Amino acid sequence: MSALNEYYAALERLKANKPTILPKGSAINNDTVAIEAGRKRGSIKKSRHAALVEAIELAGQEAGTNELS
Repeated sequence: MSALNEYYAALERLKANKPTILPKGSAINNDTVAIEAGRKRGSIKKSRHAALVEAIELAGQEAGTNELS
């Protein structure tokens, strides 16, 4: 599975409130998605993953937990 696919899978788990690494109810932002995907905090960059960052921001707003990362 590519890194991008892992990020999207992690985002879906957080949206469903069924994370495997982070505690349930975690905020949805770039850092939490990266950590849930088994990557380092700060590994999601807007310059490389613009569509992913947009999807994370949208999911965070829908969940009401969007925090700057």
